[in-house]
Amino acid sequence: MHPSIHPPRLMCGSEPREQLGVGTYATFVSEQLRLQHQYPGDAFFLLADYHALTHGQPESLMRRSAVMGATYLALGVDVRTSVLYRQSDVPQLFELFWLIACLLPPQLADSAANVEVLPRNLGAELYPALMAADLLGLRATIATQLTPRFERLDYACQIAEQINDRLGRDCFPIPKLVGDFPRPPVAHPNPQDLFAGPWVFGDAGEFRVWLSALYRYGETNNLVSEVAIWCDSIASRLIGAERLQQLKDSCGEAYLLSASSVRDRLAELIAEHLRPSREAYRQMRSEGNMVEEALRAGALRVRSELKETVESLREILGLGRVRRPLT
Repeated sequence: MHPSIHPPRLMCGSEPREQLGVGTYATFVSEQLRLQHQYPGDAFFLLADYHALTHGQPESLMRRSAVMGATYLALGVDVRTSVLYRQSDVPQLFELFWLIACLLPPQLADSAANVEVLPRNLGAELYPALMAADLLGLRATIATQLTPRFERLDYACQIAEQINDRLGRDCFPIPKLVGDFPRPPVAHPNPQDLFAGPWVFGDAGEFRVWLSALYRYGETNNLVSEVAIWCDSIASRLIGAERLQQLKDSCGEAYLLSASSVRDRLAELIAEHLRPSREAYRQMRSEGNMVEEALRAGALRVRSELKETVESLREILGLGRVRRPLT
């Protein structure tokens, strides 16, 4: 099997959510936004609303997609050089999903053996195969996602390898998983809400309460140094390394969160840093057509990319190119 040359292409994104936490933004989204500038014209941001259906609450998906789209745009997704799109706006995805599923052995077609809790529905069980269709359809070479755990993306890469082996040719690139994600210290199950933090477009008062809660968490669970390391990394992304060092020098404290006055100042700096994005978000939410126009333009680009991928795979499988509709 001779390796093909696939141009660099980034894919990242998130399931739609009501609110993006400031900790989640600093940990994951800021990294996605940084990476987009390395792949101008080939950075794709996915709003994975089909994936979100595996968790229920379909009645709120349209609203959550609009919220998340506005959030990404306000925080810095540049649609002049990047592509923002909604998964459900790309119908070609499901033909590719079926072609991929029919090429997989049963142990790779589902994820039941790779998760601690059994899926609640068939969609959740087939989640990795749909994720593989997302990645392979765009022929992504670089991938990241909005979670500190890469198991499902790893699984999608295994699927790409299996298909290439099955067909005896290098049809798809094997995405490289990238991302510098500070891992929060976890002392007990499900502390994720704490580390996700309040709404990224919240105010200094909300950030102050969050920083105090992080301080108490470290003290209570004997994780002071671990929380300090995580907070330093997050704060550096939120206010910049230089301002963070100035703050640490001025307070004379080894632990950034130990003094309430320092927590107050850090909260103010975070709010100040995010103020332009907060104002942009409010404008986009008041003018909903801005988000829809960006998503529509993104969907057109992705449909074109997937059409090319599907037609290529159809030919390899002997199905031929898509015929004209019967009349």
